[in-house]
Amino acid sequence: DDILESGFREELLNNVLPDWLRQMRWFGAKGREIHHIDLEDKQDIWLDEQNRAFWLLIKVNYYYGLPEIYQLPITFTPKEAENDTIKTFPQSRILDITINRIPGHLYDALYDSRLHRRLITDLAANTGYRKGAKLACNGSPALQAMAGDASSLKSRMLAAEQSNTSIAFEDKFYLKIYRKIDYDINPDQEMIRMLTGALSFPHAPAFLGTVDWIS
Repeated sequence: DDILESGFREELLNNVLPDWLRQMRWFGAKGREIHHIDLEDKQDIWLDEQNRAFWLLIKVNYYYGLPEIYQLPITFTPKEAENDTIKTFPQSRILDITINRIPGHLYDALYDSRLHRRLITDLAANTGYRKGAKLACNGSPALQAMAGDASSLKSRMLAAEQSNTSIAFEDKFYLKIYRKIDYDINPDQEMIRMLTGALSFPHAPAFLGTVDWIS
């Protein structure tokens, strides 16, 4: 929780993130001037037995026009840990920070393979909604059958995405994370569900599950 203490939270939202967001390929409002950013909601998610990420929904308010909501999971790693995520994806680093006298990096956790493993494991287990949680992982029976030991699947980031973040799991599945979201069902999700479900369209990737935010 030290990451989101009230004093640092305001520093992160309004002094750090505006410049960082403009450098991200998936941020679609680079030409708009940001007035301020609010923390709309958050969910803790454990990466392993000792480390967790904070899955943030941030509302980006502009001087003109309607605000937009983006999702950004963040986590911290000590500098001495030599985290492979920072080395492989330097764009994931948000800033250098010292927490509890430990110097380290705050970074975008969607680049972290531990979060990939947590998401695919929960999807394959069809954990669904759990009391007190806001992320609900709903996996189809087909995903459960195909995934096997989901925790052992290796993941990699797909570089071609512009407005979203996509993760491939051993060329068996890919998980698309929509960075810009609304409080409604995603139309892209509904289209793929319909094409590969009721319509049995053979030329679209099979719809295998969703990670939903329950507010």
